Amino acid sequence: MAEEAQAAWQEEVTVAERFTAAGRQLGGLVRFGLLRSPQGVADRWLLGTVCLANVAAMSNDLPGLRASHADRDRVVDALRVAAGDGRLSAEELDTRLESLWAAREALLRKVEDLPQTFCHFDAIRRNLHRCEGTEGTRTVALDWEWAGIGALGEDLAPLVAGSLCMGDAAAAGGRRLDVVAFTGYIDGLSHGGWRGDPAEVRFAYSAHCALRYGLWGAWLAGQLAREEDGHATVSAFFARPLGAVVEQFALLLPLLLDHADEAQAAIDKSSPS
Repeated sequence: MAEEAQAAWQEEVTVAERFTAAGRQLGGLVRFGLLRSPQGVADRWLLGTVCLANVAAMSNDLPGLRASHADRDRVVDALRVAAGDGRLSAEELDTRLESLWAAREALLRKVEDLPQTFCHFDAIRRNLHRCEGTEGTRTVALDWEWAGIGALGEDLAPLVAGSLCMGDAAAAGGRRLDVVAFTGYIDGLSHGGWRGDPAEVRFAYSAHCALRYGLWGAWLAGQLAREEDGHATVSAFFARPLGAVVEQFALLLPLLLDHADEAQAAIDKSSPS
């Protein structure tokens, strides 16, 4: 038992170290593509494609949460696991998802107003490979299909929230990965010569986590309410058994919705009183 606990602890440490390194190297890439403003981008189609596409896709799913209270409560029951702080009540899930949905346009506008850079947009753990070379260990990113222009900090969201949602890291360690990866990202930015405001980077990261991955909670709830067809869709999308996906999201949704609250608080703080 002691050996198993030691192995689990060592794996947790290794994962955290890798997320820290990956965050630092993502931040270091910024010096190759930093833009002063979105207006300087020639290819406007690259702007905001990931978050905007996700918000558009969610437009038909969020109303489904309100269609039937019986469905809603059954779906929330499915999302709950015996994990104490991983639980969301039906009312809280409704309220927080609808609050995020109502804030979506303000969040997107703010993100687009921030300094922009070239982003991978799909730097989840499975798309990042460690390679040994003459200059040491490097992280190589694969699958650039989603690449485009985004705000500083947005590229970190897939690394943390995306990896957690796809089951590439344990949900229970999500808050720790959030801290170490963001710290690594800021270190990478600074090492590359960036001297901006970390609060702006944090906002873009949190907003992207919420809009792209937090709203998956609405999509997931809608799919679970569709019974067998929806269950099959969820399993196919995540390439994992339904039960594993539900358990992961039961722990993740509070973290993702906390990102939404954090981003909204930043907007409120910057707004004239």
